[in-house]
Amino acid sequence: YLSVDSTDLGTNNTLLVYNINTKSWTRYSNVNAHDFTLYTDADGDEHLLFASVYSGRVVEMEIGFNDNGVEIIPEIGTKVFDFNEPSLSKEFREYDILGFMSSNADIDVTIEIDGVSAATATIDGAAYVGASSTITLGTSPLGINPLTGAPIVGSTLTLNQFRARIPVYQTGINTRVRLTSNDINSAWVLDKIQISPL
Repeated sequence: YLSVDSTDLGTNNTLLVYNINTKSWTRYSNVNAHDFTLYTDADGDEHLLFASVYSGRVVEMEIGFNDNGVEIIPEIGTKVFDFNEPSLSKEFREYDILGFMSSNADIDVTIEIDGVSAATATIDGAAYVGASSTITLGTSPLGINPLTGAPIVGSTLTLNQFRARIPVYQTGINTRVRLTSNDINSAWVLDKIQISPL
C-alpha cells in the first residue's frame, strides 16, 4: 500500500496497491490515508487500518461492499496496449470479454483507441442465466476469499459464465478497455479480454 498526493496539493488522495500474485497495481481514488497499521484481533485475524488525513478517524481497509454506507462502484481499467509497436497503426476489429457474473449485474464497457472512446456496450447478466457453466461465489476458480477478502460461508450467489463480443473495426496506435458496474448487490469477475485480429 502506497498513499500518494496525485494533485500536488500536499495531501494524500490516492492509494496505490500492488498485488504480488498478479504483479499489477490497483489505484483507489479519494482515499486520504495518512498512516497505516496492521491490527491483530483476539481471534488472530489481521485488519488493515489507516488514519484519515481529514477526519482524524481510523478506517478499516478491504472489507465490505460500501464506504460508510455509500456503495463502492467497481471499475477495471486495463493498461494501454500498443502491442510492442508504439508507432505502428493497427486495426482493432473485435473485443471478446469473458468472465462470470450474477444475473442482476450489468457491466458497462468502454473501448478506447488512442485515448478516445471508440465503442461502448453493456453486458447484461440476465442474458446469461442458465448458461452451461455456473459457479457459486467462494468456490473454485474464485477461491474461498473472493471480493471482500473474507471467507464466504454458505453463499447462494451464483455466477454465470459470460462471453461478449464487441465489434469496433477502427484503426489506431493503442487501445484500452474500461469496465464498470453500478448495480448494488451484484458480482462479476473478469477472466479474459481478447482482441482479435490485429
